[in-house]
Amino acid sequence: MQKVYRNALQDMLRGLDGSKNVKGGQDWGKSRILTDLPLKFRNVSIIYGPQNSYLVAGVHWGEVYGSFHRQAAPATAMVLSDRYLMIIAEEKPARWFQFRAESHYGEIITYFPLDRLAKFEIRRTGRFSVLELEGRRVDGGEKLQLLFPLEREAALLNLMGKALSISRTVGDPQDNSLYSEEKTQRAVH
Repeated sequence: MQKVYRNALQDMLRGLDGSKNVKGGQDWGKSRILTDLPLKFRNVSIIYGPQNSYLVAGVHWGEVYGSFHRQAAPATAMVLSDRYLMIIAEEKPARWFQFRAESHYGEIITYFPLDRLAKFEIRRTGRFSVLELEGRRVDGGEKLQLLFPLEREAALLNLMGKALSISRTVGDPQDNSLYSEEKTQRAVH
């Protein structure tokens, strides 16, 4: 069943960025970048990473806890490729209060196309920081927020700096018409 999901996902990603004719890429399983990630995030990156793409950077952090030991954000990894920012987060627990560590078997994977990355902002809020990603669209923009521990701020700034520089080479930052008829025709041919 995993193979069916992986193939469907790869078809959707190719449709999103028009990479049907893209050749090359790298074997993510042999990348040194992923060796710093916990095994769960490494395996998910290898299995569900975009095909025919190059791995640029990766960073991860553990759970973020708020008051009363309530989980504010799950453990997360961000993997940067030449076309996507892949965000892998563990499932959040169903209960509010966590008295002991529990195993998490599921994950939520978000793909953020770099050609739609407009900007990012990092804000400190007490015991943790917030990364806000803003995307470009024809009808405006969307925002995605992630909580992370303060000690991962430098690593995340480095990764997001790379993502922003790649996004400026992939997509024209002045052009918000990413779904225009002309661009669609160029991607198809």
